[in-house]
Amino acid sequence: MTGRPAAVPEDRPVRMGLIGLGSMGRHHARVIREVEGMELVAVADPYGDKHGVAGPLPVLPDVEALIGEGMEAAMVAVPTYLHEEVALALAEAGVHTMVEKPIAATAESGERVARAFEEAGLVGAVGYVERCNPALREMRRRIEAGELGEVYQITTSRQGPFPARIADVGVVKDLATHDIDLTAWIAQSPYVSVAGQVTHRSGREHEDMVVATGQLENGIIVSHIVNWLSPRKVRETVATGENGSFVANTLSGDLTFVANGDVRSEWDASRSSGASPRVTRSGMPSLAESRCAWSRKASGTPSGVATPTSCRWPTGCTPSGSWKRCWSPPRPTAPSLCDHPTPHPTGRRAWLLQTRPGVANVCPRCLSGWRIPGPVPQKPLSTSCVLRRL
Repeated sequence: MTGRPAAVPEDRPVRMGLIGLGSMGRHHARVIREVEGMELVAVADPYGDKHGVAGPLPVLPDVEALIGEGMEAAMVAVPTYLHEEVALALAEAGVHTMVEKPIAATAESGERVARAFEEAGLVGAVGYVERCNPALREMRRRIEAGELGEVYQITTSRQGPFPARIADVGVVKDLATHDIDLTAWIAQSPYVSVAGQVTHRSGREHEDMVVATGQLENGIIVSHIVNWLSPRKVRETVATGENGSFVANTLSGDLTFVANGDVRSEWDASRSSGASPRVTRSGMPSLAESRCAWSRKASGTPSGVATPTSCRWPTGCTPSGSWKRCWSPPRPTAPSLCDHPTPHPTGRRAWLLQTRPGVANVCPRCLSGWRIPGPVPQKPLSTSCVLRRL
């Protein structure tokens, strides 16, 4: 089948094919069946259906047999070294296709695949699912809206135990490509340089650890820590800028904003009786108030906010009325229902942004086990909070 494909009809479900029924393919089969507007009409895998996801569909032997079923779009979940061969066959047949990341085993192969779909006028996509993560989508939106100010740095950490399903590539192509893609996507700027160090510790042909650094075209510096030899699974992306940091946990889909401030350690606090760090918050309709609890100078004291007792910023509030960080309330005490009786080590709270229904706010001392009940407060925080066990 050659030539330009007809447009996918809108009056009926898209006829979908799936090639590769392994560890990733089984999930694609489930998702295709769950998504409204899609119909799984054909599956293929030369090694059979060991996860039992084909259902009533016959398991076809190869991509040619899959194409023969007359599908309109396909999902490719075969081993990486087969991506180019399968994708080129689908492009030639006029089938819109999504390929699991990475797009191919080498950069040259990937370029050939991309060129084939572009020349055929087809949709060709790569499965970088992190772009659909609610925490990263919200981070990108807020950065684009200027809530972080100028962005200085983006760092990622993607670590966990070894995935037995991977046999043909190392950690760079299997995992680090996620971080390269999502970093450029969040910052909306391509890389101009990237370099890294890898190591082989598991006795396999391919690398199992990488540390990479680089810079984006817009000047943001980046770093990535990626491995599959850690006993602890971590998926974290941090964007740091002039107003603070966004911290995305892509395992839970949570996004936390931590505002900049003069944060002293417990050692500093024990040696000084001066003004304490600010209470910070985020997840509100506007993050402006989290930068300063003192309103615009021309407007006087904002409603419900006590006059600041001291200012840690020499310039104070500008005559133009822009927000400034100039409020130093008393140091917050430990939450009354918290397992940790000592004051918070940072002297402040980071409030969790609500990126999905049911996610409440948390304080960093009890991040994994405590959440604040009730709706997000719409007034300046007090110096204590009541927390409950999850």
